[in-house]
Order: sequence, then C-alpha cells, then structure tokens
Amino acid sequence: MIKPWIPALAALVLAFWACNLPASVPPTETPLRMTETPFQIKIAPTDLPTLTTTPIPPTSTPTPTPTPTASPTPLRGMFRLSVLVDTDSQTVSREQAQALVEEASTILARLTGFGFEMVDFQETSGTIDAILAKYFASPGYTTSDGIIIFSHGDNGEAKLYGGYGFARRGPKGFISRFQSPFVDKNSVYIGVVHFGHRYAACGYGGNEEPVSTVSIGGECRGEVGTACVEKHGYQMCSNAVNELYASTPTYFSSATFVHEMMHSFGENENMDHYFTPECTATMQRLASRRPYKSQTYDMAEADFYVNMCPYVFDVFMDSYRP
Repeated sequence: MIKPWIPALAALVLAFWACNLPASVPPTETPLRMTETPFQIKIAPTDLPTLTTTPIPPTSTPTPTPTPTASPTPLRGMFRLSVLVDTDSQTVSREQAQALVEEASTILARLTGFGFEMVDFQETSGTIDAILAKYFASPGYTTSDGIIIFSHGDNGEAKLYGGYGFARRGPKGFISRFQSPFVDKNSVYIGVVHFGHRYAACGYGGNEEPVSTVSIGGECRGEVGTACVEKHGYQMCSNAVNELYASTPTYFSSATFVHEMMHSFGENENMDHYFTPECTATMQRLASRRPYKSQTYDMAEADFYVNMCPYVFDVFMDSYRP
C-alpha cells in the first residue's frame, strides 16, 4: 500500500505489509503485521548474505533528484511480469496495463538498471488466492518473475491503500531468475494494485465523488481546510500537486508496482520502509551504494526510493540469476 492520506487510519495502515508510508511525515516505530507464508525463510543476522556493494563516503553523498529520468541504456535485464485483471472489481485494458508497466519500468530502471516487461495479460476473477491458483494451473500459464493483479484486493485492501504485495511459491519446477535470499528460490513475486488510485484526494471524505472544496476527514496530512485543486481529473490537495507522486496520473500506481515487488528483497519484511529504525540500522550495517540521510527524514529522498529502504534495491540487483 502506498502513502495513505488519512492520519486517523495510520494505526490501521501499519497493520499491513507492503504499504508505502506517507512521504510527508517520518514513519512510526509501530511494528507492522505481515501475513506469514509457509516458504518464508527466517534468517538470523549472522546468516545474512554479504552484499557486494561499495561504500559511499558521507561527504560525497548527493541528494537524489526527485524526478523520473529516462531508462538507462542498455538495461541489465528485464523483470518479466504477468498482468492479471480481476474483472469483479477493475476494468483495465491491455493498452492501459502496458502503459503502466512502461512507467513502472522507468522507475525501476533508474533505481536498479533493470526494467519491467509485460509477457502476459489475462482477465480473471475471484479471491487473490483463487486467481493465483487458477493462473498457475492454467494451460495458458506464462512463466514470469512476478505477477501484478489489478484488483480491489481481498477485503478491499488495495482499493483503500493503493496496493499490497507478497511472494508465493510458483508452479512445480519453477526457479526464479531473481533469487531473494529471504524467500524460497522458486518464489513468484506478487503485487495487488488498485488501478487508478487517487493520490492525495481532497474533499471526498471517503466518497466516490467530492463533497467539499477543502480537505475534510483527515485529508491533506490532516490539515483541515486545505484548498482542493483539480488535477489529473479529480480533486487533489493543493499542498501535494508538485510532489513526484502527483507528477503523472498513474505515477502513484507505477510506484506501487516497484514498491510491492521490492518488499520480498528486504530482510526486515514489513519494516523495510524508508527511514524506519530497522532501515537506518541496516543501511549503517551494510555497505550500501545508495545515498541515505539517516539523521533527518527527507521527503524527496523517500519518494525517489518509492518509500522503500534503499538497500533493498542492492539486494534485488545482486539476486539476478540469468
């Protein structure tokens, strides 16, 4: 889930894995709950892999530019995606899915040198577990590194927060090309994403249509009375219109792609969000090649890293087994 905007829901938001914390405020230390799966590997700190990374002297640490850039050329490789649309809750065309994959690929490429490639597109329905079971058992199953499911999610979680993610054991004989040290090597990485999620919605008060011209019900970082402005076809908080996540109509959902896929490449599970105590401790222990401002929360840096702890991108890059 990415960047919820209602402070009153903060405690609830922290009850799920794979939610980007609000870019406007530092994350709390409240532990998150992650749904356990049978294949997850619990690794003691002494057993953690040594990353082949190069330290960056603090004096030379640059501030990342919080704007999307062109994908590096050539790419180191492609992360293959199957895209499934839950027609019980979402209507997404192949063209819309492809456009979102391409935008997400640009984000992943600037962070890792890898891109996303859509290798399959299918419409389906059912619970998330049922959708995955049907797809893995289907004669039309296409081997991929990850699966994006456009859906409201089980219990409406993706619609409420934007998305969530996890890893799932693949079909018999499947071996992942991206072998995270924190899950089985036959894991498929899953992201459940709400297509068209409204970033920084203003004046809606939980309704589908706006009911106010100013923020209500905890919107806009809890700043009551913040003016709503029209952007991307809906009312947005005026104090968010210049943020990276508001830069395109689909940037929020595209960043969700990357955010959810990266969760399985972190040792701290659901505490691998940007600037959590666990993130800071891990960045200090590992020789990460990423700039990271460990003393103060930096909103631009958080958004640049899609609100994930920077070291997870190093783990992702080192996990590739072509």
